[in-house]
Amino acid sequence: MKNFFKIFLILFFGLFSNIQAYACDALNIEIGTKISKVTNYLDFIQEDLLIELNDLDDEDKEELESTFKFRGFTERYCPKMGLENTSISIFVYDLKVAGIQLETWDPKIKKNKIYEYVKNNIGEMEKIVEEDENWVGHQDLSMGGRIIYYSKYKDYGEIYEILDISNEQYVDFTLQEEVEEIIF
Repeated sequence: MKNFFKIFLILFFGLFSNIQAYACDALNIEIGTKISKVTNYLDFIQEDLLIELNDLDDEDKEELESTFKFRGFTERYCPKMGLENTSISIFVYDLKVAGIQLETWDPKIKKNKIYEYVKNNIGEMEKIVEEDENWVGHQDLSMGGRIIYYSKYKDYGEIYEILDISNEQYVDFTLQEEVEEIIF
């Protein structure tokens, strides 16, 4: 009986450690977190560039009210999540994470991967999204203080998916015209 209990405990904790291994820290970053706390595992964010820009004179800083969008391959930061055909972008404003975005990399391969991630990790969407492969539009999946939008749009005849995550305080900094994109 004692051996059975030990085996049970080993299996139980083994299952939980495997589940934890598939979590994606990059998609669970708290919006508003200082960028210095995430650059250790999101190495595509150029913290030194941000610090250099932040050290400008106050007069020059006023002209630089930009959000920076850093982009990398999702699979590198979220392995085994089924997101290998997507890019991840982190929006940075005032040295803080203002938003997170997943976007389809190549719409001709591995379709609906962001949809599958959302369905399995965030919540259900309206039936039309699942039933109509050519559906385009957006779904508001906001919860717990997070603004979450899943979208599908058509560009050059191909359908792309996007998942946007932010909060009420920072969402405007992910939508403004002054977003400077920095691609890996």
